[in-house]
Amino acid sequence: MDQNDLATRLGYALAKVEIATAEETGVSHWDRMPVIRQMIETMTPNDRPFIEAALESARDEMLRVDENIDWQNQCLWANRFCAYLNGRTEAENPERLIARPDTDHGRRVVRLGDQVWTMHIQSNGQVYAQRGMEQIVNVTDLRLGGMGKVREELF
Repeated sequence: MDQNDLATRLGYALAKVEIATAEETGVSHWDRMPVIRQMIETMTPNDRPFIEAALESARDEMLRVDENIDWQNQCLWANRFCAYLNGRTEAENPERLIARPDTDHGRRVVRLGDQVWTMHIQSNGQVYAQRGMEQIVNVTDLRLGGMGKVREELF
């Protein structure tokens, strides 16, 4: 095993341990990155390439966690949006279209007939469903029941 492979494995292993620690303590996994850096630098204080390779591997694992969290959130909100769309009255949905979650180009979407709604999660926690280039619905408001005006505009 060469030094680069060893550094990669070390960074990955430390990231896994610290991600689990973050989950147990309820902090962001990114808050554990300084701990990882300190451990790596303590083990190999004079080997800059080794340190950088290990840190890059740890960062890659942290980013994979972010991607998984984003995907899970997209799935959750797509399912909520489907539940909302499928809960409409017959007057609001005369064609009796059924909304279904799906995947399109790596994004979670909701299909309703020929309509495709893409889920977007903003950094401020707001969730939007976008149809085409223009129509955007704040899905977070659906959960709060503030959909009177939006319902009229949608359908």
